[in-house]
Amino acid sequence: MNETDVGGVSERRGRRESAPPWGLVAAAFVGLVGLVVLAALGSRPGEPLNEAEVIEQARAGRFADAEALLVDHLNKNPRDARAHYLLAQVLVDRTDVPSEVIDEAMARRALGHAERAGALDPDGRWVPRAEVWLYRGKALYQLRRWDAAEAAWEQALRLDPRVPEAGWSLLDLYYLEGRRKDARELVLRLFKFEPDPRDRAQLLLELVRQDAVPVSGESLVGQFEAAVAAEPEAVRSAIGLALALIRTSDPDRGLAILSGLTERRRTDREVWAARFLGLDLAARAGEIGRELELLPSELREAPELARARALAAQEAGDWARAAREFEAVVARDPTDFESWARLERALRFAGRTAEADVWAERLAGYRAARQGLLELYDEANAANGLGVRPHEELCERLARAREAMGRADEAELWRQVGRGVGGRSAGVAGRGDPAG
Repeated sequence: MNETDVGGVSERRGRRESAPPWGLVAAAFVGLVGLVVLAALGSRPGEPLNEAEVIEQARAGRFADAEALLVDHLNKNPRDARAHYLLAQVLVDRTDVPSEVIDEAMARRALGHAERAGALDPDGRWVPRAEVWLYRGKALYQLRRWDAAEAAWEQALRLDPRVPEAGWSLLDLYYLEGRRKDARELVLRLFKFEPDPRDRAQLLLELVRQDAVPVSGESLVGQFEAAVAAEPEAVRSAIGLALALIRTSDPDRGLAILSGLTERRRTDREVWAARFLGLDLAARAGEIGRELELLPSELREAPELARARALAAQEAGDWARAAREFEAVVARDPTDFESWARLERALRFAGRTAEADVWAERLAGYRAARQGLLELYDEANAANGLGVRPHEELCERLARAREAMGRADEAELWRQVGRGVGGRSAGVAGRGDPAG
């Protein structure tokens, strides 16, 4: 299976050029559609801002000029929430400066203006609250504060699930952190709210891509090290760094990071699940049973730790319990493909031969689907008008591949896409007409 380094993921946390899902590529400035909508909301107290000129400068790629207009206005009208919001957009979304050279000072300014906009207009009268959180997240990401960025994007979606860039930013972050279950749950949630059939197809295709093109662990270590340095208390960045180290060349350092996390967060199920996963990846599953005995009592039967209990039972030769626990794992998380083979083995050793044979057949189907997944993804990614033009045969092949990989609900959604079920919804506020 091919791997990609982090260069294949947008450093700006927006949509990738290879598969643009949200139809805003035609605008040089990602926030321009939002700016135009805001212009219709009415004036704010104080001296009016010439928003048309700001938009014109940004649309033409003259972000420095747009920034100068906003700075001059804010010097005279420091309590103009919308001007603060627009300046945060200009600083974060400017395309005249490569994302990798946007300095920390610029990102901090963007974060400050986004926070100021939210504080001055907490009810969202002049600026859309969800968009403010989106831009807080984008600035935080540029500062390598990934956990804080994730929280901001989640808040944006809580306020308005139709803020597309927040969803795609989270999906990219989940991809880097190897959080397939979280990515899948987010796509299934966003699919319900997405009005455009092209974008619904792209959401489903993103899950295919994440399975077909896993990220190279070596390319992630430096990224996570920078994120942990910027946000030392960030739990998920630390977990990401630890697992990347274990998967590459330094398992002892990775396990030490996870051990430190469990000491500081004794009742955090996610941290303990990562600790046990790290031991498994480092070929030290024999230590899991002993560490399970040291868990706080309220965690010992936690659903999130079923995989660890299954591995401990397997190490102890308790195949009946191992089979039960692995069944719980795959029922809870169909993306945990590694547990499929272990479940089949545990069932066989537990004497449940007929069920083991069923899982052996499923494993064969899964492996066949996975082998052809990258080619299928490339074909779907190149398909013209996927979601709005007839591609029923292609969508059926995608559906069958997802079924073979334990994703029956995704398969049904692909068939809906192929049949053209659920066209564009009318009356969705705050969205431009997608291009392409």
